Amino acid sequence: MHYPSVWIRGWNFANAMARHAATGFSRAADTVIEERLSICQRCPHLVDQHCQLCGCPCIAENQLLNKLALASESCPLGKWK
Repeated sequence: MHYPSVWIRGWNFANAMARHAATGFSRAADTVIEERLSICQRCPHLVDQHCQLCGCPCIAENQLLNKLALASESCPLGKWK
């Protein structure tokens, strides 16, 4: 199992938060979050609830820890926007 380094994950998180702030802290609709979660859960790059490409967690219970709930985010593989 290989995840991006802590620096890359930190960079990705900082950029996601900057985009989130720039869009007025918009949250995706619950149906959109559920659809994104479903896509991520079927992805072969998801291991132990973390994406092996971007390092982002994909956790249903705590959406504040992942980018599924942020309206400004998208999948690094282009599977969802």
